[in-house]
Amino acid sequence: MVAAVDSLRVRLMLLAALALLPLAGLVFYNAVTQRHEAADAAEADALRLARVCANNEERALDSANRLLALMADIPVVKQLDTAACQPLFSRVLGNEPGYENLGLLDARGNVLVSANAAEPRRAMGGRAFFTEILRRDEFEASDFEIDPGTRRAEMVCGEPVSGGDGKIEGVLYAELDLAWMSNLGRRLDLPPAIAISVLSPDGIVLMRTADAAQYVGKIAPEGAAGRAIVEGRGVGIVHQEGSDHIRRLFAFAPLDTAHRLHDIVSTGIPDEMAFRSARESEHRQFFILGIFALAALAGAWLAADILVLRGVRRLLDATQQVASGDLATRAGRVHGGVEFRELAGAFDAMAASLQQQSRERDAAERELERRVEERTAELAALNTRLDLALRGTNDGIWDWDLVTNHVYYSPRWKEMLGCGEAEIGDTFREWETRIHPLDHSRALVAMHEYLAGKRPAFELEYRLRHREGTYRWILSRGVAVRDGSGAPVRMAGSNVDFTERRQAEQALRESESKLRAFITNVPAILFSIDHSGIITMAEGRGTNVLRFFEGGIVGRSVAELYGDVPGVVESVKRALTGESFSTTMHIRELHFEVAYSPARAPDGSVAGVIGVAYDITERFRAKEELERAAAELRRSNEELEQFAYIASHDLQEPLRMVASYTQLLERRYAAQLDDTAREFIAYAVDGAKRMQQFIAGLLHYSRVGTEPRIMEEVNLDEVLDAALENLRMAIAESGALIERQGLPRVKGDARQLAQLFQNLVGNALKFRKPGQPPHIQITAGPAGDFWQISVRDNGIGLNPQFSGRVFIIFQRLHTREEYEGTGLGLAICKKIVERHGGRIWVESKEGEGATFSFTLPAALPHETVSS
Repeated sequence: MVAAVDSLRVRLMLLAALALLPLAGLVFYNAVTQRHEAADAAEADALRLARVCANNEERALDSANRLLALMADIPVVKQLDTAACQPLFSRVLGNEPGYENLGLLDARGNVLVSANAAEPRRAMGGRAFFTEILRRDEFEASDFEIDPGTRRAEMVCGEPVSGGDGKIEGVLYAELDLAWMSNLGRRLDLPPAIAISVLSPDGIVLMRTADAAQYVGKIAPEGAAGRAIVEGRGVGIVHQEGSDHIRRLFAFAPLDTAHRLHDIVSTGIPDEMAFRSARESEHRQFFILGIFALAALAGAWLAADILVLRGVRRLLDATQQVASGDLATRAGRVHGGVEFRELAGAFDAMAASLQQQSRERDAAERELERRVEERTAELAALNTRLDLALRGTNDGIWDWDLVTNHVYYSPRWKEMLGCGEAEIGDTFREWETRIHPLDHSRALVAMHEYLAGKRPAFELEYRLRHREGTYRWILSRGVAVRDGSGAPVRMAGSNVDFTERRQAEQALRESESKLRAFITNVPAILFSIDHSGIITMAEGRGTNVLRFFEGGIVGRSVAELYGDVPGVVESVKRALTGESFSTTMHIRELHFEVAYSPARAPDGSVAGVIGVAYDITERFRAKEELERAAAELRRSNEELEQFAYIASHDLQEPLRMVASYTQLLERRYAAQLDDTAREFIAYAVDGAKRMQQFIAGLLHYSRVGTEPRIMEEVNLDEVLDAALENLRMAIAESGALIERQGLPRVKGDARQLAQLFQNLVGNALKFRKPGQPPHIQITAGPAGDFWQISVRDNGIGLNPQFSGRVFIIFQRLHTREEYEGTGLGLAICKKIVERHGGRIWVESKEGEGATFSFTLPAALPHETVSS
């Protein structure tokens, strides 16, 4: 019986063990799943840590790039002024953590100046980064190297320094260390067991957060993992056992591909730490499974009848249903011993707990979905309002992730520069390269100072290049988001295009400047007077004449300043009634012409007076001088007329007496005179006659200017007919041919114009070629408001160098024996023409005749020549 019972118990125990297998499988499956999830999470965390380190190095190099680019544009650096660069580099080095040194190289790589004076100067002409800078003419960085003196990893990066002709004159360099990596470990509060390493391309440890003194400068201690990291180069995960016999999870990534670095950053996390939570959960589950197994075996051991088997079967069925996902299954009342009932109760409690957890999880998921939907709706509404607000303000939005260096530019931001959505990338350089050259350094310095905490706010006015090549004025505002240590991790802001406003302000300033210059330099006095008679403005260059008023005139009343000047106060009162007028005023020795106009308020009432005063003192004095000159001229003309009268009567009378008595002497004593005496008498008579001719011509010349000026409409054809009639005998005697065209009507004195034609035609008859009859042509043509009349002959002509001399009084080009005359004819012609407002000239060559031309004012506009 005992054996049977024992056998039964053994079978029941085996059955109980078999019943527990599905539960054990479920627990094992859950443990394996959690272990895989923990492994994936650990790998993701390790890889994220490696990428954070790589991004930090990229940001450090971007910061160095921007710093060196800014410093390379400083004049003392571009001029390689070592004396001025030394203190500048020292100040920058003191303000910029993470830099071991700053310096300047010449074009051959020799160190010209170094911020760290104690550091030995090493020539860098052969370094790869230096040759790349000279070849590419842009920022370059070297891989990290171990400094033999400090045993620390250092990197050298540089920026070309170009002269005015664009040629590279030197290189501005900076030395960076990997201290930021240790600082990053401290900021992240990483356990000592987690090691962050930076490896060179050949596997040398450049930096290590744990046991740095033991490993830096040596081959990576990770063994096979280190070789896999170096050979993999890219981003990856390796599970290996290190030289300390501890198995670790290694994640690695390139340190900085953006700047073509070959170093690798690696993070090592012990498996014990990476999978600790998964293993603890696994142990708990297996512990619970063991408890259930022991309870089941104890119940099987004590069960002695079919109820035990029935209870086990019930539990087995319920377990299978729960394992299949039916958490509503319950073992219920199980026949058997107390252990089976407790086991069934524990199973039901576990199933109920699992079901409750499932319900709570489902409810939580539904609540999370509801909250996500509500939040999504709120964000959509907020985005809609924000989009409407941005459209209303017409601002462009930008969002810069300083960790990834990714920048978001809104469509409006790009539209301001005339670009479409795909024409501008999502990098910081897209903004930097579009800045106007004159604003570039200022903009980057402002951005750098704000991110460094040296400015309370970022607000900048500068110019950005438009797609068409022009530049737009932009007002940019931004704010930075900082981490717990105060370092900026993100920056966002807006851009406002205020080009039109800037242009309008510039135009307004130019207009105001021009108006101010005009008002200041206008040769007059611009003034304004309020309704109480106080002078509120006095501008213009004319105010210089008012210096005799001490303290100026603005702010003082008209009655106080000019109360003793007749008409001033009365004129201001008259203008205040609303009348506009002009008047002349005399203040001390000065004379002004003043124009008054009322200044009206918006309601139409007279609020004051504005006016302009012109200093006419010189004009007034000139008028007085002109009047004195006119009086003197009238007196001179009267004397000239008196002289002409004397010349025509008193001077000619003795000459007639001399000529008459000389001729009488010749007739009475002709028989007693020899040929010589008769020749002398002929000379005396001829001289007296010529003297009479000179006096008559001079009298005629003087009367041309003193006779009353009669300007009336004159028909030149009739005037020419009168002149030719007077010359009829000379024309017939010489056999002259005169050709004429219809002449116009002009304004003038008909008698003087007849004298003009008579003198010019008479000259043509007198100075004819021997043996050749004269040929005279008289023509006319329009010349603006005048007519040009020409008298052309075929006579002996004259030398062009004497063309002006012939019009001078008493000037002769021939002797009296060759041609008779007094030398007054052409002088009289010149005086007649000029008296009519015209001019006269001659064109001639010796032996080719002469053309005398003169102008006379037309009688009517567009006057036509008479037929």
